[in-house]
Amino acid sequence: MRRSERKNVSNILASHSYKLLENKHKKDKYWKNNESMANQYLCHVQFAGSMKSPWNLEPSRKKYSYSYTVKKKCNP
Repeated sequence: MRRSERKNVSNILASHSYKLLENKHKKDKYWKNNESMANQYLCHVQFAGSMKSPWNLEPSRKKYSYSYTVKKKCNP
């Protein structure tokens, strides 16, 4: 499998796992700023991995571009 194909599969799996997380918690009163949390989650999956624990998805964070989220180490 080519690198670009692996990255595409990784993106699909990350998006799917975020949807599962969202479906489980979307009715919680603290679940807000979904786009911001999605960017934070995808950043953690793709870049932080096991190097950053815990993964903090912070609903109080404003929505920034994905590239800015990555630049700020997943929690801008």
